[in-house]
Amino acid sequence: MLLEDNYSEQPLIPVQLITVTPHKLLAITENHQVVFVNVPKEATKKRDKTYWESLKDIARSEIWIPITEVGHYLIDTDWLAEDEGQLTYIEAIDERHDKQTK
Repeated sequence: MLLEDNYSEQPLIPVQLITVTPHKLLAITENHQVVFVNVPKEATKKRDKTYWESLKDIARSEIWIPITEVGHYLIDTDWLAEDEGQLTYIEAIDERHDKQTK
């Protein structure tokens, strides 16, 4: 399911889902802010069981996922880098974290 079309130029933020219902997604950021994640209209209309079960599994597993900084939309490419050899967003975060802990 397409999640958000116009995110390629937007900055992403990592979040963990904490509430998953067919009408509401809540997530927590690295800075411990709770944000509403926008749910695609198609997902609420179709009641896509696999889609919602996948999001519940992600929440239970406490996996960090990307959302757009503006609008808080899920994206469909996860943490993929655009160019070969470029750090993915999550690798950049890990590298930043490693520098802060040294």
